[in-house]
Amino acid sequence: MSIETESSLLQAIRKEINWAEDDQNRYDIDKALDYYDAKLPTPMEDDSGNDYSDVVSPEVRNAVEATLAEVMPGFYGDTPVVFLPNGPMDEKQASDETKIVNHVFLVANNGYTVLNRAFKDAMVCKTAVVRVSWEVCERVEGQRLRNVDLATMAMIQDTVTGAEQDEQGTYTADVANRQVEEKPTVEWVPIDQLLVNSDHDETTLDNARFVAQRRQVPASDLVAIGYDEDLIQSLSHGTEDIDAYSRRHENVENQSAHDSTRPITVAECYYRIDLDGDGIAELNRVIVAGGNKGSEKVLGYEPWDEQPFAMGVAFYAPRGWRGVSLTERLSDIQDYKSDMMRQILDAGWRNLSQRVTAVERMVNIDDLMTSRTGGIVRVKDPAAVNPLPDVSLPHQSFALLEQLDKMRREAGGGAIDVAPQAQEMGADSAHGVERIMSAIEETNAMVAKNLAETLVTQIYQKLHRLLRKHWRGVISAKVQGNWLEQVPQQWAHRNDTDVAVGLSTGIRMR
Repeated sequence: MSIETESSLLQAIRKEINWAEDDQNRYDIDKALDYYDAKLPTPMEDDSGNDYSDVVSPEVRNAVEATLAEVMPGFYGDTPVVFLPNGPMDEKQASDETKIVNHVFLVANNGYTVLNRAFKDAMVCKTAVVRVSWEVCERVEGQRLRNVDLATMAMIQDTVTGAEQDEQGTYTADVANRQVEEKPTVEWVPIDQLLVNSDHDETTLDNARFVAQRRQVPASDLVAIGYDEDLIQSLSHGTEDIDAYSRRHENVENQSAHDSTRPITVAECYYRIDLDGDGIAELNRVIVAGGNKGSEKVLGYEPWDEQPFAMGVAFYAPRGWRGVSLTERLSDIQDYKSDMMRQILDAGWRNLSQRVTAVERMVNIDDLMTSRTGGIVRVKDPAAVNPLPDVSLPHQSFALLEQLDKMRREAGGGAIDVAPQAQEMGADSAHGVERIMSAIEETNAMVAKNLAETLVTQIYQKLHRLLRKHWRGVISAKVQGNWLEQVPQQWAHRNDTDVAVGLSTGIRMR
């Protein structure tokens, strides 16, 4: 690429990143996580110095965890997504390919953990993102060999990184065994690392004009995947653009004690742009790295066939590619309920430390001001001390708490109330079959269906295409006690899938 082309490409990418950042900042991810961590709403402040309760009702966290417990069982065990056959003679082959892809995802890439973290992002932060890619990386294993003779040294000289000859004429040699690894990887991506063009409005990123993952990567990792060491060493280390995920985990500097592992801000961009002058925008993969804004460099550029990110939502939004989170649906409930609980607790503390009236010079003030169990207050007249009437909460306050719980169930936090119901159904299957599925279960079933149709389906489709394109030779997997062998390069193209996930505990019981 010419210097002029590289300069114009870098300038265009900087603009796209700035626009995507502006769109990302419209939704406060930190605020959503604070609701999940029960840090919001903040307690009341009073200049008079009075202490008020700061309790927070963890509605968002409880709803997210309960919904996950209801939804997750449908995504492990059996295959949650199956590839449809192209005809009656293709049914066994489609089934075998489904089992292989399922094994690569759930077993080889610890798919349960990936889905758990991604689903939680969808419920807390609107959108779940998973990266599905073919990883090519050089692995280096160091070893120290002793008593190595001259002939052996000649044979291993290409791997020797240092050697010292002893008095006997033999050598102590440090060797580095380098091996290139290729494998499909499936990784959870924190939503605040993802940048997407602001006018994108589909629940898949495959047609987006600009998609990028910006994160901190150790310098040695960039060298390991093939970038020139001198170029990596020339990159500055800046913390201005460190991703929000790292900031929240109290690692703002993200420092390293050694230069070889110093973190570098890297933006891996998938950009539809016309670089060959034919008037048609093609997908290109551009790696931009460096320090603070304005000092980045283009590490590499190449045409690309498909961006690697799969995304999913728990609730569809009316417009835009981001979904609707449980945080948005329940944050008002958490505000109201926290306020009610604080009032109830404050009223209780006021009753325990009740205010009194005292007649001057008729009571010992020191005794009255000292609050201790069994303490004596010396008075000249029994009527010298009288309780001051306090305002108590009406019974309607507790009815309001019940109403807030009802509002929570309607907003999508009803999985909290499903857990005991599911246990009863599990203990009494005959009775469970006869039960009518409640509206709460319908909401949880919709969440599972939405996540399966968006995120999980995209993961399986991308894995299938990666295996077809990159896997060399036979792939083997032990499925349900039997060994299954397939040659992915002989697979037919498949894009039609069917979601086979069990939608809720009640449905699976029935």
